[in-house]
Amino acid sequence: MARTLQPLIKNIAGQVDERQYRRCMQLLQLAQQWDERASLRLDDFVALVESRAVADPAASAVQVMTIHQAKGLEFDIVI
Repeated sequence: MARTLQPLIKNIAGQVDERQYRRCMQLLQLAQQWDERASLRLDDFVALVESRAVADPAASAVQVMTIHQAKGLEFDIVI
C-alpha cells in the first residue's frame, strides 16, 4: 500500500498546503503499518483509515483530552 501511495503523494505535494501534506504523510505511515500486516484487502485498509483517529501534531499548542487518552503520555504542563 505504501509503495502505491508514495508516488501519488509525491505528485500532489506541490498542489497541497502544509497541513494537507502532513496528513498525507500520516496516511503514508498508516500504509506502512498496514504493509507489515500483509493483508491484500483494500477495503480493510480503507476501514482502518476511516476508524483510526490520528492527531495533527502541528494543529495547536494546546491539546484537550480525557484522562484515559493522556495516560502514559508526558506533557510540560497539565491543567
